Amino acid sequence: MRELAPGMSVSCSSEVVPEIREYERTSTTTANVYVAPLMARYLEDLERRLVELDIPGQLYVMQSSGGIALPQLARPPADPARRIRAGGRRARRGAVSRARSGSS
Repeated sequence: MRELAPGMSVSCSSEVVPEIREYERTSTTTANVYVAPLMARYLEDLERRLVELDIPGQLYVMQSSGGIALPQLARPPADPARRIRAGGRRARRGAVSRARSGSS
Protein backbone atom coordinates (compact mmCIF):
# COMPACT_ATOMS: atom_id res chain seq x y z
CA MET A 1 0.00 0.00 0.00
CA ARG A 2 2.82 2.41 0.86
CA GLU A 3 4.29 1.80 -2.60
CA LEU A 4 0.97 2.54 -4.32
CA ALA A 5 0.25 5.68 -2.28
CA PRO A 6 3.52 6.91 -0.73
CA GLY A 7 1.98 10.03 0.83
CA MET A 8 -0.91 8.15 2.45
CA SER A 9 -0.87 7.24 6.13
CA VAL A 10 -1.19 3.45 6.49
CA SER A 11 -1.49 1.29 9.61
CA CYS A 12 -1.84 -2.45 10.06
CA SER A 13 -4.46 -3.17 12.73
CA SER A 14 -2.71 -6.31 14.01
CA GLU A 15 0.40 -4.21 14.71
CA VAL A 16 -1.50 -1.35 16.33
CA VAL A 17 -3.74 -3.50 18.57
CA PRO A 18 -2.63 -7.12 18.66
CA GLU A 19 -5.87 -8.51 20.14
CA ILE A 20 -8.97 -10.12 18.71
CA ARG A 21 -11.52 -7.42 19.47
CA GLU A 22 -12.78 -6.02 16.17
CA TYR A 23 -14.19 -2.73 17.46
CA GLU A 24 -11.09 -1.87 19.52
CA ARG A 25 -8.75 -2.72 16.66
CA THR A 26 -10.78 -0.75 14.13
CA SER A 27 -11.24 2.37 16.24
CA THR A 28 -7.63 2.48 17.46
CA THR A 29 -6.22 1.83 13.97
CA THR A 30 -8.44 4.55 12.53
CA ALA A 31 -7.19 7.00 15.18
CA ASN A 32 -3.64 5.87 14.49
CA VAL A 33 -3.92 6.58 10.75
CA TYR A 34 -5.46 9.99 11.39
CA VAL A 35 -2.91 11.05 14.02
CA ALA A 36 0.27 9.65 12.37
CA PRO A 37 0.98 12.58 10.02
CA LEU A 38 0.04 15.11 12.71
CA MET A 39 2.36 13.44 15.22
CA ALA A 40 5.23 13.33 12.71
CA ARG A 41 4.86 17.04 11.93
CA TYR A 42 4.52 17.95 15.60
CA LEU A 43 7.66 16.06 16.65
CA GLU A 44 9.69 17.48 13.76
CA ASP A 45 8.58 21.03 14.61
CA LEU A 46 9.23 20.52 18.33
CA GLU A 47 12.74 19.15 17.76
CA ARG A 48 13.55 21.97 15.35
CA ARG A 49 12.33 24.64 17.80
CA LEU A 50 14.30 23.14 20.69
CA VAL A 51 17.47 23.33 18.57
CA GLU A 52 16.66 26.89 17.44
CA LEU A 53 16.13 27.96 21.05
CA ASP A 54 19.39 26.27 22.04
CA ILE A 55 17.68 24.17 24.71
CA PRO A 56 20.04 21.39 25.80
CA GLY A 57 19.09 17.82 26.60
CA GLN A 58 17.35 14.91 24.93
CA LEU A 59 13.66 15.00 24.01
CA TYR A 60 11.71 11.90 24.98
CA VAL A 61 8.13 10.97 24.14
CA MET A 62 5.89 9.32 26.75
CA GLN A 63 4.30 6.00 25.79
CA SER A 64 1.07 4.50 27.09
CA SER A 65 3.10 1.78 28.85
CA GLY A 66 4.62 4.48 31.06
CA GLY A 67 7.95 4.18 29.27
CA ILE A 68 9.64 6.71 27.04
CA ALA A 69 10.90 6.67 23.47
CA LEU A 70 13.17 8.83 21.39
CA PRO A 71 11.24 10.98 18.89
CA GLN A 72 12.62 9.11 15.88
CA LEU A 73 11.16 5.90 17.33
CA ALA A 74 7.80 7.58 17.94
CA ARG A 75 7.34 8.80 14.37
CA PRO A 76 5.43 6.84 11.76
CA PRO A 77 5.48 4.04 10.84
CA ALA A 78 5.55 3.60 14.64
CA ASP A 79 2.22 3.55 16.44
CA PRO A 80 1.25 7.11 17.48
CA ALA A 81 -1.80 5.69 19.27
CA ARG A 82 0.63 4.57 21.99
CA ARG A 83 1.53 8.21 22.56
CA ILE A 84 -2.09 9.41 22.56
CA ARG A 85 -3.02 7.02 25.33
CA ALA A 86 -0.09 8.29 27.43
CA GLY A 87 -2.09 10.95 29.21
CA GLY A 88 -1.12 13.57 31.75
CA ARG A 89 -1.37 11.20 34.73
CA ARG A 90 1.61 9.18 33.48
CA ALA A 91 3.54 12.35 32.69
CA ARG A 92 3.03 13.63 36.24
CA ARG A 93 3.99 10.25 37.68
CA GLY A 94 7.17 10.24 35.59
CA ALA A 95 8.08 13.78 36.64
CA VAL A 96 7.60 12.97 40.33
CA SER A 97 9.68 9.81 39.99
CA ARG A 98 12.42 11.72 38.17
CA ALA A 99 12.46 14.46 40.81
CA ARG A 100 12.67 11.95 43.67
CA SER A 101 15.60 10.18 42.04
CA GLY A 102 17.52 13.47 41.77
CA SER A 103 18.03 12.96 38.03
CA SER A 104 17.91 15.87 35.64
